[in-house]
Amino acid sequence: VKKTTVGVWMSNAFPCDSSSDATAGTVSAAVFHRLSRLNHSCAPNMHHEWNELLGRETLHSLVDIPAGDELTVTYLGDPGTGYERATRQSALLLKFGFYCHCPLCSLRANALAQSEVRQARMKALVVLLEEDTHELPDAEFVRLASERLLLLMQEGLPHCWGHVSMFQSMIRCKKNGNTRAAAQWAARATECARLAFGTDSSSYLLYSHFLGLHDA
Repeated sequence: VKKTTVGVWMSNAFPCDSSSDATAGTVSAAVFHRLSRLNHSCAPNMHHEWNELLGRETLHSLVDIPAGDELTVTYLGDPGTGYERATRQSALLLKFGFYCHCPLCSLRANALAQSEVRQARMKALVVLLEEDTHELPDAEFVRLASERLLLLMQEGLPHCWGHVSMFQSMIRCKKNGNTRAAAQWAARATECARLAFGTDSSSYLLYSHFLGLHDA
């Protein structure tokens, strides 16, 4: 099949944000020389993010990667939002034309059934933690955020996908005078931002401020 310019763009472009007045209200994307060559995994070992402070796309390892292992990213957005295997495979086939054979998608029998339950629960938690946050009492929010992190660990996914919930848990604990728990949540959110976005990212600078690592 002959590749076209549009086809290459559609299958290799990654979102970015120039944050300029000229592009306000639009969605920006680009094909990157190295990043666009990385393959997909539903349990990736790398994370890419547009760094608005640097004005460039950045790529960070989420785990220690042995020499010779393939570097992978996800084509499906945040894995921590909960995607059952059929949903993942359907989306990848529709947009990119392939079936995924990553470790998460290769699970069988009871292991697959347990993964599907965890993915469905993560999907429900995202709605509660990120869409209905004002409806939850503080203690319940923190409990659900902790449950989500446990599910991420059980799925073999890095905790970084829960960094926003960590930060919000810190705010709620601090509001209720639980400074020890607030400091623990701030430390976890900061470490996640360091791994996924880098120390030159706005997320890291924001989170680390609450640890007293940076001036306001």
